[in-house]
Amino acid sequence: MVGAPGSWYNPWALRSRRPRRDHPAWRLLGAQHAPLIVSVLHRYFVEPNVRTMPRDELVARVEDDLFHLREELGDDAFPRPAADYLDEWASDDKGWLRKYYPNQRRGGRE
Repeated sequence: MVGAPGSWYNPWALRSRRPRRDHPAWRLLGAQHAPLIVSVLHRYFVEPNVRTMPRDELVARVEDDLFHLREELGDDAFPRPAADYLDEWASDDKGWLRKYYPNQRRGGRE
């Protein structure tokens, strides 16, 4: 038996809470800088169909974006350097980016 909408017991709602906590896409929706993250991912990876990019190149591009945003929104809008944001987005608890060595194959073998 399934609980009616508004009832105190809704099995679907109970099952759906865990993916919201655990899946990177759900965490992205609740991120403090979600519009910036989505914009960076789309602009530099999705739109040009790019899957990898050297870290220094991505840092420079995002730093340029942050410069323009700070001009419009003030220096307090994004106070950290681009590299800090990118490192956070690549952390295990976020998972929106992935870091790896350029010559590394799956399994850690070269």
